[in-house]
Amino acid sequence: AKNEGEYYIKGLGYWLDYYEPKLNIVIEWDEKYHYNPDGVLNERDIKRQNEIESHLNCKFYRLKEWEIDNMTIEKIKSYAQTTYQKIKQ
Repeated sequence: AKNEGEYYIKGLGYWLDYYEPKLNIVIEWDEKYHYNPDGVLNERDIKRQNEIESHLNCKFYRLKEWEIDNMTIEKIKSYAQTTYQKIKQ
């Protein structure tokens, strides 16, 4: 199932911000609430990431919204798809 570009892992019950099956990569767009005040990823998110990586055997990338200037998830998706096309050739 898809929900506005997100990808659902039925076996785990998780929605992903973006999954590119051809490259087998997951990209998560992290807002500040995913981290504690010291900038450490929350334990719940670490557990979730480990479960997803194990289930999909994928590469997992986290993008911190406050570190990326003028990027949207659509631009990131476009970049991933363009990169795949280059690799494919």
